[in-house]
Amino acid sequence: RAHVALRLPMHLDETMLETPISMTYTPDIAQAVVRVMAKAMGDDCCAEDVQGQAFNLACEEAPNQRTLYNYIAEPMGLNYVETVEMSHNTSIVLYPELVRGPLNTNKALQVLKWAPTDLQKAARSVARFYDRVMLDETRHKWEREIMYMKCKKMLSEDGPRFVSWIRSFYEERRKTELYDELEDEDED
Repeated sequence: RAHVALRLPMHLDETMLETPISMTYTPDIAQAVVRVMAKAMGDDCCAEDVQGQAFNLACEEAPNQRTLYNYIAEPMGLNYVETVEMSHNTSIVLYPELVRGPLNTNKALQVLKWAPTDLQKAARSVARFYDRVMLDETRHKWEREIMYMKCKKMLSEDGPRFVSWIRSFYEERRKTELYDELEDEDED
């Protein structure tokens, strides 16, 4: 939201415009760990299937930068994401820099019977979580302050203006909205 209001377009690293980006939803990692442990302990057959093995975990979708920004914007109610193409050395990107295209998750799917969450559903869940964190002043106070500090540093001269906008935005929302305490699974 702030990027539109403050006229700070989201950066697109011009060296990666069409590079697919693999993303992993944290609860999917937990699901895979539980499945590995169940196999390793013999609860679900075949400990040898997981001993000494590594599994790639990622959502099935591997969007490019622009599509990823749109996935994130949708649950926030943004109709568009203002972007600007920047050189790799000057762009500020908010996703992993080591991007080699989509991960092959076939081994996790087959051996663990693992099922990744749809990336758009994961983005909605994460956006809703952070929105609740920002609205609830009774919890996560320290984490919010760390986030503000990192934003100021990352955005250099635009950082203070960005942080001020975010603080004001949520102060106004707290006056007019009640947040609910639904769990992400209850959202559907």
